[in-house]
Amino acid sequence: MVFQRWYNKLIFINFSKVFKHMKTIILISIIIISFTSCSKDKSVANAEIIKFHPEKCGCCWGWDIRYGNDTIRAVDGIVGNTVGYDISTPIPVYIELGERDETCSSIKHMDFYTIKKIVKVK
Repeated sequence: MVFQRWYNKLIFINFSKVFKHMKTIILISIIIISFTSCSKDKSVANAEIIKFHPEKCGCCWGWDIRYGNDTIRAVDGIVGNTVGYDISTPIPVYIELGERDETCSSIKHMDFYTIKKIVKVK
């Protein structure tokens, strides 16, 4: 009987310590999650989509993009998914360029690039 009382006290004390630390762990976890989930995309425009060419010839189709002092063209669908196909005014975007497409660049005398990332900037 004495052993059972001692054992019950031991279990009660351990659980109370665990619950005390559990509250701290949960509170710290909530704080960390709230800071990491509030990341906003603070992209700054580094280019403008200025025109879409719907013609379906070899290297005619695509978007004209003013990137710095250059005008380049991209044929990636990611651009259409982000800004659409009806470009009436220049649309500011943040883009990360991929590889230069040598095939179309040599034919049209314009730089064609793949787009790794594009974000519409408001």
